[in-house]
Amino acid sequence: MIHFYKSFQSKKYVTMTAVSLNSYLSKVSQAWNVGEGDMMAALLSFRDSHIANSKLQISDPEAQVERMLDPPLDEMVAAHLRACWAWSNSDMVEAYKCQVVLWWPVLPSSLVLREMRTGCCL
Repeated sequence: MIHFYKSFQSKKYVTMTAVSLNSYLSKVSQAWNVGEGDMMAALLSFRDSHIANSKLQISDPEAQVERMLDPPLDEMVAAHLRACWAWSNSDMVEAYKCQVVLWWPVLPSSLVLREMRTGCCL
């Protein structure tokens, strides 16, 4: 799996900035179904190049995402895509609100609150 992720990681900057929404959602679905946590982290991260892809910057992605992904994954991905849209429109507060939804269940609430006070993005 490490080799698979490294090959994915080295290709993501070439492909993720030009990938279609359906292709992105397929990659998310594949990573989810095989339990590839590192790939899922990259696909839902603001540290990955896909956030600059205008095809993934959608203000209301829920309907499109729900067609390809099942709950709860659809809600997580829709929130991330909306965060990408907000980021592209320089609305950092909205981007943070959308992105923090992804991490709320796994982070201690004190850490989330500290991040919100300092204005840092996860």
